[in-house]
Amino acid sequence: MIDSELSSKLSAYLDGELSEEDSRNVEEILRNNAQARAAFEDLRRTSAAMRGFYDVENDLDEASSSREAEVVERISRASARVVAVRSHRGRRMFLWVGGFLLLATLLVWGLRRLERSRSVGEMLRGVLELMESDHYELSSRTAGESELWQVGPRGRFHLRRVGGAGILHEGFDGRRTWRYVEGDRKVILLSGEAARVVREENPWKRLEAALWAAVDEEGNGETWIAESESGGERETIVLRGPSGKRIELSFDAEGGPAAVTLDGVAYVVTRRPALGDEAFTWETWAPGIPVEEAAR
Repeated sequence: MIDSELSSKLSAYLDGELSEEDSRNVEEILRNNAQARAAFEDLRRTSAAMRGFYDVENDLDEASSSREAEVVERISRASARVVAVRSHRGRRMFLWVGGFLLLATLLVWGLRRLERSRSVGEMLRGVLELMESDHYELSSRTAGESELWQVGPRGRFHLRRVGGAGILHEGFDGRRTWRYVEGDRKVILLSGEAARVVREENPWKRLEAALWAAVDEEGNGETWIAESESGGERETIVLRGPSGKRIELSFDAEGGPAAVTLDGVAYVVTRRPALGDEAFTWETWAPGIPVEEAAR
């Protein structure tokens, strides 16, 4: 059994806190005192186990839902190393240290996950507030085709699609859904199923429905899970829905939407506060062109 003074010196020696002279004295004691050597070995093993807990804590900020089981396993192993430390006489040492650290680590982990979840929800609600009050443009380009969506509150939109079939305009002004192909001599007013299909193509409306579902509000009856994804230049939230549906929403420095990917199509998002209601009407894009109701 070593006294408390020697125990303190052994701990300070392990941490590199002794002077050269004191370190030589401790080394001399360790060479000649078997009990001191055993106690020092206990301290060394405990210190290594404690470092394992710190390594786990550093991983917590980077842990995603797919790695939760791995992190829990690492915590358990670190705790087991502390519990397994024995004194030179076979007594179990530091049991309370292992239990306390395990409980504290899990508590910190849970609080951090709650904080991240809360911040994700706040960000999604912030986007929904912008959708209800502001106007945006969404632009995309794929092989042989480009799209420009001008979108506003209450599902209103104008689409300009340029491709091999020419330049197509579609829109919803809040009352009527319409279609116009540049070069044609008429604007077609859509109704019924045809109008519904056109309106459901609106990527902004699809994003809005997923966001409402993700924040547990009244959405489209689907279940969407949102989680933060780090590693890119922008802060990004990934929404996962039924049947493998996936939406990625990236944010600018002010917390507004900057890019969104739906069904594999990536859109650049630009806020357009000066965009007026006239952007969604056929009179703006087909002035003087006769209007005709679509055949039922």
